[in-house]
Amino acid sequence: ADALFVMVIGGGFDQKIYGYGNREVDNEMSFTEIVDIFSANNPKSDADSYEVMRKIIGDDKWAKRNAND
Repeated sequence: ADALFVMVIGGGFDQKIYGYGNREVDNEMSFTEIVDIFSANNPKSDADSYEVMRKIIGDDKWAKRNAND
């Protein structure tokens, strides 16, 4: 069975996760959007993509550290 566990530490607002810092890019993502990305019903699912995880987490260093896995 496949599973996705997401732990959010910190305050959100209006059912959204907000990133950190004053970035000029989109700095928020709704919980529904996260679930939809990894849904088995999504024909364009990018569940194995580090780019998706980097966007969700908002940490370029995380993606670079794990790029060789």
